[in-house]
Amino acid sequence: MRYGFIGLGNLGAPLAGSLLAWIDKEMPDGQTKEEWKGMAEAHYAQIAPHLYCGPVEGAANVQLSACTPNFLILESIQDWGGFHAQILKKPIRFEQGFVIPPSEPGLGVELDEAVALAHPYDDKALHLEPAEEPMDFN
Repeated sequence: MRYGFIGLGNLGAPLAGSLLAWIDKEMPDGQTKEEWKGMAEAHYAQIAPHLYCGPVEGAANVQLSACTPNFLILESIQDWGGFHAQILKKPIRFEQGFVIPPSEPGLGVELDEAVALAHPYDDKALHLEPAEEPMDFN
């Protein structure tokens, strides 16, 4: 059975949207990754796009989520405020717990290069490295 492994019992948890895009290993029974992702959608495997960068990637996740029938939940950067709002010419709208997809073309956001240039990254650590202590966002 070519698609037997993908039954609902095998997809009981949401799949991260960023993982679906990177399925590139050889799949069982000679399937392509496109077939696997299509079957995941057809069997209602929900996706939750992972946000591991900043507001530009967040805008891409907003667009992906808005057009994906099996979308579950959107990860955000708190309420999309602060520096993550300042670095965009028009910030991502967040109202009463919901992100409002932008109506502008493309990703719907434009980077404010003056703000980016005024805040160069000058640390040696990668943004994905774990912190030694819990973060204080107050």
